[in-house]
Amino acid sequence: MYKCPYCNSNGNKTVRDGFIYCESCDTLRASPRINLDRAMHLLQLYRKDIPPYDENFEWRIFLLRLLLKGRGRVLEVLSQWSGLSVIFKAEGFEYETTDHKCSQIRSDSYDAVILWDVLEYVPEPEILMHRCSRLLSDKGVLLLRIRRLSIDNCTETAIKERGPTNILSKRALRMLFERHLNTTPVFIEYDSPHGTFIVAAGRKQERVVNSCMRVLMVAHPDAYAVLEDAVGPRLRIFKTIFELRKKGIEADLSISMNPDTSGYSLAHLFHHAWKSRDNLLQALSIKYSGAPLVISPIYMDLRETDFALRAIPEIFSVTLESEREAYLKALEAGDFSIGEFDQKVFVPEERNKVETQKLLFSLADHLIGLSFSEIRQIGINLNIHKTFTIVPNCADPEIFLEPDQGLFYSKYGLRDFVISVGHIEVRKNTLMLIYAMREMDIPLVIVGNYLGSPEYYRLCKYYAGVNTIFIPQLSQEELASAYALAHLHALPSWTEGASLATIEAAMAGCNVLVSNRAGEWEYYGEDGFYCNPASYSSIQEGIGRAYKEGGTERRKRLKRHIIQNCTFQRAAEKTMEAYQRTLMEDIHVRH
Repeated sequence: MYKCPYCNSNGNKTVRDGFIYCESCDTLRASPRINLDRAMHLLQLYRKDIPPYDENFEWRIFLLRLLLKGRGRVLEVLSQWSGLSVIFKAEGFEYETTDHKCSQIRSDSYDAVILWDVLEYVPEPEILMHRCSRLLSDKGVLLLRIRRLSIDNCTETAIKERGPTNILSKRALRMLFERHLNTTPVFIEYDSPHGTFIVAAGRKQERVVNSCMRVLMVAHPDAYAVLEDAVGPRLRIFKTIFELRKKGIEADLSISMNPDTSGYSLAHLFHHAWKSRDNLLQALSIKYSGAPLVISPIYMDLRETDFALRAIPEIFSVTLESEREAYLKALEAGDFSIGEFDQKVFVPEERNKVETQKLLFSLADHLIGLSFSEIRQIGINLNIHKTFTIVPNCADPEIFLEPDQGLFYSKYGLRDFVISVGHIEVRKNTLMLIYAMREMDIPLVIVGNYLGSPEYYRLCKYYAGVNTIFIPQLSQEELASAYALAHLHALPSWTEGASLATIEAAMAGCNVLVSNRAGEWEYYGEDGFYCNPASYSSIQEGIGRAYKEGGTERRKRLKRHIIQNCTFQRAAEKTMEAYQRTLMEDIHVRH
């Protein structure tokens, strides 16, 4: 009798000539096994249509940065493109390639082994997994990618002519990881023009024990669209996934428009404030599957921000200083108008957008809010009232609690400066901060990209004082170092959920200046500094107060508060409570 090499089950049946299907782990494999030459030929045909490297967002780079902190020895099996060597080395990795037998290697201990679009084509995937495991160090990481294919949408002719020779399910991959690496992998599912892919990542000897539930986190595809922009909610999702695993919850991620919720206890969707319609389609797919749905609304009232999007560039495009100052005074007083839009009523949100968000949040079985202020706004603005749990945004103590100040100082030679971290865009109010500090004798360090706002960035550069420095990106460790050296982190945004950058700065021992618009008082209380984002003089006053009143004791109090309430461990605990509550409520509704 045939025995499945993935799950060791005997309950299998042949479903097509030349292929065997395992009902236990939902896999299909050629039988008899094709020879190696044929398998490699099929692999080459497949790879003609697949780019070897994603210039926008490369999952291999992102995951290695996250799991190896940007350094280590990496081995890729059957690499598709020699140019990858240059890219990986530029990232700080020692990069090698080998054949499917792993015979062309210079070491027997690697920090990471990569199987990218390989496992479906090698004649014996289980043997290759075993070889890779033996080549990994004790805490080494295995990364792999396969296409998400179902038996129903693969014809026998297509498989024989083009491959793959193995169709693997998440269940089969999990068994291979558990058997050969003693780990429970994290799965990432995403769509591309070439199909839907599943990425799996697992660190040796990190198995989820006593698993109590499986959760599929769902994010908008744009959340992972640009590699150098993988911060904010994108980082929070993965940090939360890793913390939940420590608590016995298997958490995976889907950024597919049709998330596969089969086998999961519930789905947790992260709302993208500018792409609500796509999130609604994802939510409808989840609800159709029958899975309970938790939503993190990350809701922001954008009416004032939409007004600022029109007003700020217009004001700062005025060349005559007296005229510009008059407009800024009107803005500060709340009396500015532009065209048909008046500041007192802002810009009304598009009706379709409001209705989309109302429908999206109404589908939730439970909401996870960043603050009580956010939940209150959802109730007032959208008339949506759901059970909810508050899970504050957070920072990683391993990175931000006691950073190495020398990392930033050795490169830039600055201390006791003002730093602002975030996208350079109207919402973050970067230009107003720059204008407020243009004549201050205090260095201002702006860290962030301007990919979505090139014209706004041009204005920022135009008004920047001689003490202003623009840095497109810093590593997490360099950022922590900069926070520790700075006197103040300033982010006078028109609207925020709860900025990770501000929380990270506070954890590193930095004073924080935020706007008085959102629920950030709940995070920083009397130890934070606040300003009116519509007033550059208010921003100036806030900076002045921070330098006068932001002494050591105040910074220490704020740091202690953040450590107690805003860590990923704390967030995972509160998130777990939300999941348990959701499942209990679902049981109650069903009965």
